[in-house]
Amino acid sequence: MSEITTVGLDLAKNVFQVHGADGAGRAVLRKKLRRAQVLEFFRQLPSCVVAMEACGVIPPRKNAQLWKPTTAGAIARNEAVRACKYLGRALWRKLIGYHRRSRAETKMHCVKLLGQGLMARDFDRQVAELQIRIAVLNRYTALGIPVTKPVG
Repeated sequence: MSEITTVGLDLAKNVFQVHGADGAGRAVLRKKLRRAQVLEFFRQLPSCVVAMEACGVIPPRKNAQLWKPTTAGAIARNEAVRACKYLGRALWRKLIGYHRRSRAETKMHCVKLLGQGLMARDFDRQVAELQIRIAVLNRYTALGIPVTKPVG
């Protein structure tokens, strides 16, 4: 297991699916773990990238060329390039969920406008501080939405 550089973890309630890949992107591990086994499994792994429920959603450029399949991550990127060319960029973005990423980035930008960091050190107080920030943002949003009333 010392050759594993990337681990993908499919989350579930009781049984977790684990896939490991080496530096060239070849699958070297496929395993099903019960909830109680997951922590011990990751303790035994060397340092590596862990992706949970992850898939690449960054669209390739319009003139993107296929990479050689020997480089790390080339297989997933090549699939994205082929899908973009076959489906078209607009449909591919819709199917892959790119709009959700964009919405999340926009909302985080709004939250950061109220401050880059948190003042509280305790986790519960950090949660409360973020809830207050969200309440302030929601109030600002509500003030900016026009109210339409029927005439006549």
